[in-house]
This record gives sequence, structure tokens and C-alpha cells, in this order.
Amino acid sequence: MMPTVDLRMRRLTIVLLSVVVTLSCHNHTVAAKATFPFNMHFEHVASEFNVPGGYFAIKSAGHDALQGRQRADLSCHEFARSVPEPYSDRYLPKTSLPSIKDDDGVLRAYWQWNGSISRADFERAKLRKIGGPCFLNHYRIQKGRLFIEKGASLRVPETRKDFQLAFEEMLNVVLYLYPSMPDMEFLLFWSDDCVNGLPVLAPNVCRQYANAGFTLPSNSVLRASLGQVQMAAYHSCLWNRYPPHARKPLAVWRGTLTGSVQVPKEQLKSITRVKLHLLSENHSNIIDAKINRFPSWIPEDLRSLIHLGDHIHSEDYNSYSAIIDVDGNGWSDRFGNSLIHYATPIIKMATNRTAFFEHLFAPGKTFLQFGPSMEDLVDKAGKLVSDVQHLGGKSEYFDMVRAMQGTSQILMDHVGIAEAFAYLLLKYWSLVTWTLEDSHDPGHRSLLDPTKEQNDGPGRGDGDGLTVSGSSSAAAISAEVNGFEEVAVKCCSFTHLPAEFATAVTMRLSRKEPVQR
Repeated sequence: MMPTVDLRMRRLTIVLLSVVVTLSCHNHTVAAKATFPFNMHFEHVASEFNVPGGYFAIKSAGHDALQGRQRADLSCHEFARSVPEPYSDRYLPKTSLPSIKDDDGVLRAYWQWNGSISRADFERAKLRKIGGPCFLNHYRIQKGRLFIEKGASLRVPETRKDFQLAFEEMLNVVLYLYPSMPDMEFLLFWSDDCVNGLPVLAPNVCRQYANAGFTLPSNSVLRASLGQVQMAAYHSCLWNRYPPHARKPLAVWRGTLTGSVQVPKEQLKSITRVKLHLLSENHSNIIDAKINRFPSWIPEDLRSLIHLGDHIHSEDYNSYSAIIDVDGNGWSDRFGNSLIHYATPIIKMATNRTAFFEHLFAPGKTFLQFGPSMEDLVDKAGKLVSDVQHLGGKSEYFDMVRAMQGTSQILMDHVGIAEAFAYLLLKYWSLVTWTLEDSHDPGHRSLLDPTKEQNDGPGRGDGDGLTVSGSSSAAAISAEVNGFEEVAVKCCSFTHLPAEFATAVTMRLSRKEPVQR
């Protein structure tokens, strides 16, 4: 029988609400016009390893760790999800769209594209069938509703069906929160390959390309997302369960060798994960980096060099002095779904590959960075581990942890992720050179500020997202979207948003009339 925790849960919820009041008590409906909430200030941080564009660090994000009770039989993430997230104003539909002005060069979510997006660019991306036809979907937003190209869903393999449904669920959440989203079409690419010169939204892009593309929140980030109160509980639980003064004197990493494509034998030792493991074998007093498993094509002579490591539950990485991250991408991104929340200093490999949020987590401010060659890893990890062992929670590296968690709490909750997604869609829309059949002339894109109320067309919001027009029927919408079918998603089984919010979104989706523009 599960222990009774109702009273504790109520007390904890009250504590959490009081701590995060600075994050949630403002009228977010009014604040939606800003690219970022809370009038935040950023400082630009150049990359020690010449990552294009560098990073941005939030000044004074409010990093005090919480103290609360948690259940020992749950992981901290499970515990946090059990904390009721208040259905606050933050979850109400916005009266205006997010700004896409990118003040001071700070992007709300990462994208890189020079010039406009032509219809030829768009069609070329469709013909390329990058990643195969199963991983590129053509969507439309029309009159506040989401449509997908007919037959596209049938091409998605059952093993990846949940990925598609999670993306579509969040897209419908975006349309609920921003009922004045303009009519548009876009390509969603949900694989971990970097593409160059193709106008698609993908979980990660590679910064070195002039037309790297547009990011979107990855499947794992969406599914692991929390509300601000829940996130505060998550961070508190991790600090309490893994106190800084009781850490193992090592920097830890665990991972697998994946992929079906065989690597030439002479290149095997240069695989990043193999290289890290072999480095740790020579510096086992500082680094504990083990491979859990490898594919069958790995030759015997390399297998003999690999000492398979035991599995470590992800949250138990916090029992070490530091966590190493070498994945460097936004798909399998343990960095985005876990490490940015952990109560442990992160030492992360520099990479041009970036997810939608990574440029807002600056090295030297929120984590320690080492070079792709790994020549500096042992020295940096050794200093970090020594500092944590001698100073515990007073180590400067735990200041980075608090900054990391503070940034996450502001930008990476349910609504923060939806804001970033909306920003990317609007940025994409602002660059295309054509318009849908019944939309305004594309010339308005160079003139329209989506943050201002308009008398008609894109940019005008009705405020509550539920007001509907009686002049257009569901059949009329379908007739306007030839070759597409409406996406039907019941909110919110993947992202676990507040129950009242999920009900409101589902009611909105169940209405067959378009939202009044």
C-alpha cells in the first residue's frame, strides 16, 4: 500500500508556490508581447572553442534551491510530477503573439537562415526526403487548426508513432495558447541528422552552416517537461537527496555505442564515446566513463579494450562530483531533458550541434566546457572534482548549478517550451515568400509586427482562445485545405500539463468551427 502523503503534499505545494511566486504571479497574458518574460537581461558569452554565435547567460535568474519533503519510493522526477501544478494565468490564451524582433541578437529559440525561404527551397526539402519519407512531415496551420498532409501519418512506423503524437500535441497546445497564429505551412523533420540549406524544423541544427535551419523542442524534452511549481519541487528533491558534501570523488558518464552503420576499423578509437572511455581508463582516479553496450559489428580487438560498465539510474549521476556530457545533440538530449535540472556540476563537450535552447545556457556561467579533442578534460575534471570534495556546496561550480536550474525554471517549463515553439513558427512564417490560398499578400511579412493588435488577418487575438465564428463550418475549413487532414489530438497524454488546462485544450480541439480571427 502506498504511504499517505496528502498532508505533506499540500504543505510542500504551499512552500513551492511561495518560492516561485516571482515566476508565476505576474499577468502573463499582458507580458506575452515580450520575446522573453520578466524583462530579463542577458550577457553574451563567447565560446572558448569558437562555436559560432557563442551563448547568452541570464543575469540574476533567481537560483535559490528549495527545501521540501519528497517520497523515497519515487524518483525526483516522478515525485515532481505528483505535485499538483496550479492552473495559473500562465496557462491562459494570450492576447498577442510572441515578438520575433530578436532584441540584442538574443534568439528565443535557435535558428540560422540567411535571406528568405522560397517555394523552391520548400519543395526541394520535400523532394530530398531527408532521413527517409517517415521522418519529414508537411503541416499546415489554417484558421487556428492543425492539418497534416494526407497519408503522412500512415508512413510513420509504429515504433515512432508516439514521437509524432507528442509533437502534434505540443503544436495544438501552441495553437490554444496563441489563438491568433497566422495561417502557414511548414516542414517538421524529427530525426537527429543535421541538415544544411533545407527549411525544416528539426530537434537540432549545426551552427557552422549559414542556412542551418530551425530548431524545435525534441520529443524527450516535451515528454519530460514540468510546470514551474513542479520544476521547483524537482530541483528541491535533487538537492535534498544528493547533498553536495556527500559526492563520490569522480566525474561520471555512461552511454552506449549505437548505430547500424559500420565504422572503418582505423576510425573506431576516434568515436567520441570510445575515446572518452579509453581516456577514463588511464585516469580512473578522476573520470568514471563506461560504455554499457555496443553493436554486434564492433571487432573483437576493440571489444577487449572496452570495459563494460554497470547501469546507473540517470538521477543517481547526482551522487558524483560532476557529470560529463558528450552527446552534443538535441535528440537523445540528456542535457535538455535531465542535466539542466540536476544538482550537480556539468562538464560538457563543445559542439556546433545545438538544440532549441542551448545557446541560452552559457559555458562558464551554467556549466564547464571542454574541447572536442578532450585534451583539456582531465585537468578541468580534476580541478572540479577536487573543488567539490573540499568545498562541497560552497564550490563555485555549484553556483553554476544554481544558475542552470534558475534558467531552466524561467525558460523550460511547459509554457516556456510552447513559447519557444511559437516563436520558431512565427520566425519561419516571417521568412517565407508565398501565402496560403486565402491568406494576406506575402508582402505583409516585412511590415507586420506580430506583437501588435491588428484589425484583421494574422496578429489579431481574441484573448480567450475559445470564441468561435458561426460563419464558417468544419466542411468549409476542409475544403480550404485540399490534400490535408486535420490532426486530432486529445490533450495532454505526453506532456502531462495541468488537468484543467488539458480539458480546456481538448474542448478547443473538439470544436469544429474555426477560432474567430
